[in-house]
Amino acid sequence: MIHDNPFAQAPLLFCCTLRSEEPSELLMDALYELPYVVSVSMDVVTGTVDITPVNAPTLWRVYATCDDAQIWEQDCQMIGTQWGKSLQMVSLEPLEERDWVRETQQYIQPLHVGMFSILGSHHPDDEAPHGAHRIRLDAGAAFGTGEHATTSSCLRAIAHVNRYHRVMRALDVGCGTGILAMAQAKIMPSSYVLAVDNDPVAVKVTKENIRRNQLHGQIHAYVANGLAHNVIRQNAPYDLIIANILARPVRSMAGAIARNLAPDGYVILSGFYEHSLRFVMARYTPHGFHLHEVMREGAWVALILTR
Repeated sequence: MIHDNPFAQAPLLFCCTLRSEEPSELLMDALYELPYVVSVSMDVVTGTVDITPVNAPTLWRVYATCDDAQIWEQDCQMIGTQWGKSLQMVSLEPLEERDWVRETQQYIQPLHVGMFSILGSHHPDDEAPHGAHRIRLDAGAAFGTGEHATTSSCLRAIAHVNRYHRVMRALDVGCGTGILAMAQAKIMPSSYVLAVDNDPVAVKVTKENIRRNQLHGQIHAYVANGLAHNVIRQNAPYDLIIANILARPVRSMAGAIARNLAPDGYVILSGFYEHSLRFVMARYTPHGFHLHEVMREGAWVALILTR
């Protein structure tokens, strides 16, 4: 998978708690720009950025791969100086190492999201409602069973896009188990879908799931780092590009996505909280993208963009 996926078998993560005297989207953006940061959340004393008094103290929970307190302190000082904001480190603690995939697999039940039914290899066909698109899934060592809010939001987004647009060629970046690529193939049997991931294990699992769902003639999976693969350029442009990863890598792909998308194509972006929406859109707006729709599930969102 895309290496920034915190649910994959990733390096040990650390939680650094920071304190500022007020909430600030500038600080959030600056934190996301640090190369070792995976995810940022904000705890404000009286609410969210939009409704909180200007001077409300704020705690930032920053999940990252860096365990060096000196680096954290230096970067906090650098960010504070750059933006004229006070930013202090409160604590730095390792997160408990857990095999998230294995734990999730123990509790997988048939999942119904709109017109899609996600079934394990052991579930009978009648577990799916009549007329639903059945996707049989074995996550193995890859992430993406449909239960996470970002995946289910993307499934709803795929259905939404196909309601308005004829998707004949699609690209799934960071495919994980291949669930989103298979959803597109199921909903539009005449479409060609390219699924890529920078994790060879994820691509192996995707290929197994493609065969399990008898979609091997419609979906092709490759190991690729983002959109940097000849096969992606050779098959462009795409009517739909899907990237369900995290805010920072999604931002970094804006230019490549713009180059590989058909003029009237759609983009689905997910893997981040709603408070990162403007952080992500700041990179896509200069490429001519605008927000078509937002799929919300809890604090998570899936963005549908058009040009």
